Amino acid sequence: MGERVKSFPLEKILGCYVSPSDYCISEEKDLSNYELRGVHFEIKETNNLFKSGKRLIDLFAEVVPMEAEIVVGYHTAGAISYGQTNGLENNYWTSELKIATGTALIPKKK
Repeated sequence: MGERVKSFPLEKILGCYVSPSDYCISEEKDLSNYELRGVHFEIKETNNLFKSGKRLIDLFAEVVPMEAEIVVGYHTAGAISYGQTNGLENNYWTSELKIATGTALIPKKK
């Protein structure tokens, strides 16, 4: 598979209060004409070793199938852990987990 040239458009990623049914009603479309596919992205950073310089939504957009018409139910979560290395004073580590999920509506092939 070749490298992806561009990301899914951010304006087509709708927040957690929009369901697949809500979208179809607002667009006067039939939900049965779509395949619903869960999209999930997570990234873990330990001691700031991975810093992409991108926002989480931009990273999420890179994994959305390009054939999707829209993504609904987009939401994020995160957690931060702290610890001490080998009990040594002033020797701490951090770990941060960021998660983004949503549901892609992909038109079924006719």
